Amino acid sequence: MAKIKQLKFFDQTSYFKTTKEEINTLLTDRLLKRIIQLIFILLGLNFFFLGLWWSKLPPQLPLFYSRPWGEEQLVAKNLFFILPAACFIFIIINLRLASFFFKKEVLLSQILIWSALVFSLLTTISLWKILTIAVF
Repeated sequence: MAKIKQLKFFDQTSYFKTTKEEINTLLTDRLLKRIIQLIFILLGLNFFFLGLWWSKLPPQLPLFYSRPWGEEQLVAKNLFFILPAACFIFIIINLRLASFFFKKEVLLSQILIWSALVFSLLTTISLWKILTIAVF
């Protein structure tokens, strides 16, 4: 019998190698490097604040402010990780896209990185406001 080969969508070693090279080319620009550092500092602050006050948080927290006032805005304490997790995913996608487009479209890369910074800043502010409402 012939061996059945597994489907491989990409070779993992070459994929990670090219990703690392693309991100390293992105980090050659000093301004973008500082912005990326600030993005990850803000993301770290999100997880730090959440971990710092985790034991003091009530069982339900307000997260969905677009819903009508009351219990519809509340989520369980465990689901509150949606905010920093969504921020992390958005940052990773934007950095990957920015590193992919950096050699051809520098402006597009800068827009993607600046949008990741704005998103992480807004996420940090939202998380801080919700935690101060819930804890203090």
